Amino acid sequence: MNYVLFFPGLDEVHGDKDVGMLPKELAKNGYKVVMVSDRKRRLDRVEGVKLEYLDAEGLALYLKFIIFLIKNRKKIEFLQLFHFSKMSSFLAFVFKALNRKGIVYLKMDADQRNLKAWKQRTQNPLRKLLYKLSMKGFDLITVETKEMYGELEKLWPFVKGKLNYLPNAISFEKEDDDSNIEILPQFLFVGRVGAYQKATDNLIEAFIKIADKTEYTLKLVGPIEEEFLKWWETKKTSIKETIVKKIEFCGNVNDKKILKNIYKSSAIFVLPSRWEGASLALIEAAGEGNFIIATKVGSAEEIINKTGFGTLVRVDDVDELAQAMLRASNELKIDLRQERKKARDIIRTEYNYRELTKQLVSYLKNQKLNKEK
Repeated sequence: MNYVLFFPGLDEVHGDKDVGMLPKELAKNGYKVVMVSDRKRRLDRVEGVKLEYLDAEGLALYLKFIIFLIKNRKKIEFLQLFHFSKMSSFLAFVFKALNRKGIVYLKMDADQRNLKAWKQRTQNPLRKLLYKLSMKGFDLITVETKEMYGELEKLWPFVKGKLNYLPNAISFEKEDDDSNIEILPQFLFVGRVGAYQKATDNLIEAFIKIADKTEYTLKLVGPIEEEFLKWWETKKTSIKETIVKKIEFCGNVNDKKILKNIYKSSAIFVLPSRWEGASLALIEAAGEGNFIIATKVGSAEEIINKTGFGTLVRVDDVDELAQAMLRASNELKIDLRQERKKARDIIRTEYNYRELTKQLVSYLKNQKLNKEK
């Protein structure tokens, strides 16, 4: 092994996300990758990657991982950790003590809530000093949006030379023939239906306001929160049956081909989140040519600016969301294949794991060269 990724709670869902995709692509680039996690949940397979599950949970898991680092300290060139925390900082310093030549990579996976907390705490000189000391354990730090990169560069000048921008991405295996796909007058949402973060309640309220003014229907894909189901059961008794029939809850769709076809056949993707990092669902939708309506959080503005195929709305502004949906449904021609292809091609170039892994490899090599000087 020369590249170890530590991620507690590794599960099947992570196989197609950054947690699983980056190791897979690194393995294709010649790295001997080992992913280490706990026994609680399991991801059965990542192509080209060894999976190692430690028989422990909680604090015992971290102790066992430290033992793992001690045993393998001479074999590990790169250690990847996720999320900036006391524990990730501690593990970074432990590894550095064991292997001075080793490179520690921190993938931040941060969102607006994290940034707000860091800004508040950094006002305290002691906290700022602690942040500065903590960051010394990391050689490479990446964030998923350019906005986050710019904010952290200003907030923490001491990360200069370590901080880099590396967005989340998708693996686009081949170019698809979309010529036979029927694009439906349909608003699509993909995510955790009813999760407070995703603001699905706002989406439903916005659609109810315009349902009689558009031919569009609303399709929601993803696991449904129990509390949301209770809310919906009460809510639908107060609206017209014709509107209720235009709202479809699909539940979770695990089949990738089915989900892909849902994206392909949808005209408009809506993501009304209260906060986001770099939403994979948003990248997937844009990567299939959907017109995007999203709140100005996470990578939404970045993606829409790149494709020119979407519009932004304010967080928790149901009226503005409703108007954006109505305007798009009335003005957008369903069969915009050229516009969809242009947007799709941009996303598939700039948010493709194969290309972004090359960028990560470059970052890793630069840090290794700097350490060897």
